[in-house]
Amino acid sequence: MHIKGFYLDGITSKGISARLELVSRQQKTLVIISEDDNKQLHVFQLSNLDISSRIGDAPRELNLDSGEQFITNDNGGIDQLLRQLIPDGIAPSLMHTLERNVTAIAFSIITSAVFVWLITVYGIPRAAEYIAFNMPSVVVEQFETDMAILDRTMFEPSELTTDRKNDIKRLMDPFIEQYISLPETHLKPRLDFRSGIGANAFALPSGKIIFTDALVNLVEHDNELVAVFFHELGHLRQKHMMRRSIQDAIVTISVFFIIGDLDALEIAGAIPTLLADMSYSRDFEREADLFALQQMNEQGIDLDYFRDVMKRLSEEFSDHTKLVSERSDDLGDEIMITVPEFLLTHPGWRERVLFVDEFESVSSPDAEIN
Repeated sequence: MHIKGFYLDGITSKGISARLELVSRQQKTLVIISEDDNKQLHVFQLSNLDISSRIGDAPRELNLDSGEQFITNDNGGIDQLLRQLIPDGIAPSLMHTLERNVTAIAFSIITSAVFVWLITVYGIPRAAEYIAFNMPSVVVEQFETDMAILDRTMFEPSELTTDRKNDIKRLMDPFIEQYISLPETHLKPRLDFRSGIGANAFALPSGKIIFTDALVNLVEHDNELVAVFFHELGHLRQKHMMRRSIQDAIVTISVFFIIGDLDALEIAGAIPTLLADMSYSRDFEREADLFALQQMNEQGIDLDYFRDVMKRLSEEFSDHTKLVSERSDDLGDEIMITVPEFLLTHPGWRERVLFVDEFESVSSPDAEIN
């Protein structure tokens, strides 16, 4: 029998069209012969040969001790040759066995999917949390530059009166002092004001909390600002922004290792990173909500202020982002696009109201104790 392929002499990269033939079954002697002039290129024994495992229809590599190589696509011929030379036969590689087993393939797919899900849902958040809470203070101090970057790219100076800003700061000062007294609190929050965007609030890793002018003008009672402030303190307490940044980086790096292509990473990597980031974001918002409700409950502040401001902010958010209206100059038609819930970074206000109801039922003095 003979097996066609290409011979590489181990010195040059040029392949020579050749065939592999069995010379002596007893001695297990093989020869490689040139297809062009029938010249013997190399004679050797099976013991001097290393044959790669069979994986699908991938070419088989036969590597000689002396550095030569014979490459062939005739996997069936190689298997037949080995069966002739090895009386007990040769077991197929594990990979080749698995790839022909439908049950094994299905099991591998399901196992891989479950593994990726576990890593994404539990592994990455836990890793990011550990890194964030064990990060040296010198690294955290680098986030002081965040405000300067945001001022150049996103914010405008606040247009609130000095008296209004000072009144709000005085209102929050006791809560800041109380927050600092909590165990394992390393940052002292600082409240500041900006404009240029809609009603919103931000808690930066450096400890600075930003209220926008639109938020201050939106509320109908200062206790609604207290509810938002406690919510942002919850973000600081749990280091959410830092954890979110770390999680994004881990997901992006993981996708890169899977794809292995920087160009494809920009497109393919953006999708899972975005979806994972939004999922983490909603979880962080719920944690911050719980902290806010706990603090308001301890301070004796009516939780209706939390309900009201979250509903008002949700309506404001819907007006600007959830519904996109495009009016045609010619037809005068209006197109409205609703963003699916899984693409939202914050829980809906109805979900938040239900969360407040659940919190009240559990924290109420009249609640049953099992």
